[in-house]
Amino acid sequence: MKSKGTLVVIGLMALLLGCSEQKASESPLADSLQLPANFDCAKYGGTLEVKTQGNGQRYGVCQFEDNRQCEAWAMLDGRCPPGGLKVTGYVTPAAVFCAITGGSYQVSAKSNMPQEQGTCSLSNGTVCDVWKYYNGTCGAAGDSGSAAAR
Repeated sequence: MKSKGTLVVIGLMALLLGCSEQKASESPLADSLQLPANFDCAKYGGTLEVKTQGNGQRYGVCQFEDNRQCEAWAMLDGRCPPGGLKVTGYVTPAAVFCAITGGSYQVSAKSNMPQEQGTCSLSNGTVCDVWKYYNGTCGAAGDSGSAAAR
């Protein structure tokens, strides 16, 4: 009989611990991407999705209505407006990545084809092959060209 009472108490304690408040972060995804603890796409009307660059680096994208997106850090530092940029019409993931991280994409070859080539002009004046930028190999030594390299 005593063991039943002990089991009930242990069960109640486990239930209470399971209901305890989560970490201060608004989003476990934000934590995994090393975004600020208070970052929450929902505050801006979107949902956070984790995507992967060509080099395997993960990045967060705030998805909004009407096919609008922003890379999370680009939105936080003003390179992409809250509410996102419309990405309809970009053919490749590299072109989308350029746009949502604050770059300006220009097609250079094979327009509207899966092998489309282009350049990404960044706000710091750097112009990269869009695929090198997407794959994290654009920029000076030590600059990975990735969304995480700020």
